[in-house]
Amino acid sequence: MSYSQAHSTFSLRTTETERDREVERSVENSTVCYICGGRHAEELDHVFPRLLFPRGAQFADLPPRLPACHLCNNILSKDEELFQQLILSWRTLDTSQGRRLYDTKFGPNLRGKRPALRKRVLRHTQLVPVVDSLGRSTGTWPVFTPPKEAIENVLKKMVKGLHFMETGTVLPLNVEISVFYGGQDPSQFYKLVLPDVLSMATRHVVGVEDILVYFRARATDDPLASLTWFVFYRWHIFCVAVLSPDGSASPR
Repeated sequence: MSYSQAHSTFSLRTTETERDREVERSVENSTVCYICGGRHAEELDHVFPRLLFPRGAQFADLPPRLPACHLCNNILSKDEELFQQLILSWRTLDTSQGRRLYDTKFGPNLRGKRPALRKRVLRHTQLVPVVDSLGRSTGTWPVFTPPKEAIENVLKKMVKGLHFMETGTVLPLNVEISVFYGGQDPSQFYKLVLPDVLSMATRHVVGVEDILVYFRARATDDPLASLTWFVFYRWHIFCVAVLSPDGSASPR
């Protein structure tokens, strides 16, 4: 479906202030790709890729699809598949939603429906030795380590989408976007985030809480700067910081 065909179905959540209404109109009427900011928007792209959600998940609460050019809408597909595999590693499969994601989407693809995906995942998987508490070898365990650039590309796209939704403008290409991986321990989230900063962030649940929660703080003195923390399937935490080229800003 092209952007023009789907345009009538695209809408933001109703807001109360005139400024919010102005932003909403700006987003809906945009003909510029929200990712690159340079090419004409021909299609709609999900801010949070659908493949990160189990088949049958309710999408009513997801952010709307945003206008994107054909190149940006398709060039990240392989990176998104690697990101999906990273999210499914560690303890994610212990959660009901994580198991659903594996059973309904990733598992069938990995077992033969998508042989190219299987090869790509195996290319970034290595066996590491496992030892017990006495230091004795107990065998090996597969560890998936995707290219850092692929993971950063997906998270940067998400932040660009959130900025576009909030302001109706595209993040300039010269902003500095830094991605930090908080590891696979939920307690690490609060070690990464200072309490006073977290208190100024807004909390959002996408779909249901077991799938994605993100916290977002925007700067008071810089319209481009923001901090966003993503928690996927309760076990994977990322922090994405956006700074203007000319310095830092204070979160709000």
